Amino acid sequence: MWMGWCALLVLASCSGEGVRSGFDRRAMLEHAATAVILPLHQQLVARAAELAEAGDRFARAPTAAALGEVQDCWRRAAVTWKRCTLFEIGPVQDAFIHYSVYKRPTNVEFVEGYLGGDQVLDVDFVETLGSTAKGLPAIEYLLFDAAADDARVLALFQDGPRGVRRRQYLQALTRNLQRKTEELLAIWAAEGQDFAAAFARSDGEGLQPQGSIALLTNEMIRNIESILQFRLSKPLGFSGHGVQPDLVEARLSRYSLLLLRANIEAFALAFNGGHGEALGLDDYVDYLDRPYGDEALLSARIKAQTATVLETIDSFDKSLYETIAEDPTPARQLFAQVRQLLVLVKVNMANVLGVTVTFNALDGD
Repeated sequence: MWMGWCALLVLASCSGEGVRSGFDRRAMLEHAATAVILPLHQQLVARAAELAEAGDRFARAPTAAALGEVQDCWRRAAVTWKRCTLFEIGPVQDAFIHYSVYKRPTNVEFVEGYLGGDQVLDVDFVETLGSTAKGLPAIEYLLFDAAADDARVLALFQDGPRGVRRRQYLQALTRNLQRKTEELLAIWAAEGQDFAAAFARSDGEGLQPQGSIALLTNEMIRNIESILQFRLSKPLGFSGHGVQPDLVEARLSRYSLLLLRANIEAFALAFNGGHGEALGLDDYVDYLDRPYGDEALLSARIKAQTATVLETIDSFDKSLYETIAEDPTPARQLFAQVRQLLVLVKVNMANVLGVTVTFNALDGD
């Protein structure tokens, strides 16, 4: 499939000269690849390595302090992962690595079966498992308790032979996660498949479905839709089944809001081309855009709405789980703000860019 993507991207790159009508799209895409995408994936590899090392230390000496350390490493890795999910495009999508890193909900029955079984719990065994028994959600299941009772979590790791197996499984999961993040980086990196270079060369017009601008725009849309559909709508009961706080993401760690924030931060980075005054998609939108009615340019509207979403997240004084369970009003307000961002991106921005919005079969992350 990788060769197929190369062929498509070559066709896209041949369709334009990189600089058209005064805007250098190729420079914009090169900057996105080198200043946003590659650094984020390098950070992910580093965070996964830290988590694996902390998991090894905890397995050797399962103390309260070591548990706290590995939990903190999980939080950092999960946040960094959520900043990378925006770039599941081309050969990255075809490799299905994202499923191995993060697929929820965890199949608790499978995990508990492995803990009580007699298989050798090592990284190669984890490689053979289905996606719902490994990755960051499965590690969260081992490390956190819904009642934030770390003493109970620690006791499970210290509980005789089963505690030994639990520590072995944690080590195997974290080492497999490290391996998967390295495989993911290798797709983008110059010393690997160098998809970053192909991504930058694919500077064709947005109407070409294989062009990088169209791919990235559609992935932005898919990520925002996933937030609305799976991480807010279902727990809030908008699907007609009543409020279900147990459906929130990262329920055990109570980290749902920070993971959602990381997704929005990644959107902002991709849209702005990183930090500061870098060349980004916002500049291309400005170049193509006419004023949004009598108001500001569309890029300014998108940035303002992104800031509003982040401010809404930061205004929560409880976890998303507790908020939905006790008074879901702030979560409903967040849903409304994210939906406004989706309209600006899916309708207005896609129209300005000339991007055809493709159908995405969302699967809940």
